[in-house]
Amino acid sequence: MSTISFTGNEQTYMEGSIAFLKSNMSVIQGTGYLTSNRFVFCKRSGLGNALLGPILMHFTKGKTILFEIELSDISSIGAVKHGLTKKYVFKTKRDESYAIQFATKKDNWLNSIKEAVKRNNPNIEIKSIGDLIEFL
Repeated sequence: MSTISFTGNEQTYMEGSIAFLKSNMSVIQGTGYLTSNRFVFCKRSGLGNALLGPILMHFTKGKTILFEIELSDISSIGAVKHGLTKKYVFKTKRDESYAIQFATKKDNWLNSIKEAVKRNNPNIEIKSIGDLIEFL
């Protein structure tokens, strides 16, 4: 695991609190970063979460990368019911999947991801059907 850093020409479009749903019993709080090249999830330190509690922890940023997905590698994003809310499952062209929940601004995140993928590859076709976004 490495610490988040950005290359010289990489722009950050969005960042905010999200949760990575590693499994049904494992939820990791952290920060999501959408850049001109990738979507990155960084976990917050466990000690920081414990000391700050569930409300104040959203004011700290995760710095340790748990996963990153190149924008050109995203094949789809689909919403799946998860308890009282929805989780968003990112699928890659290499058959990997990552389930996350956005703390706030879900629509802003999804629209920004679509725009970033389109900027990264102007020839890509983006198809939205209900809660499924496909990148063809």
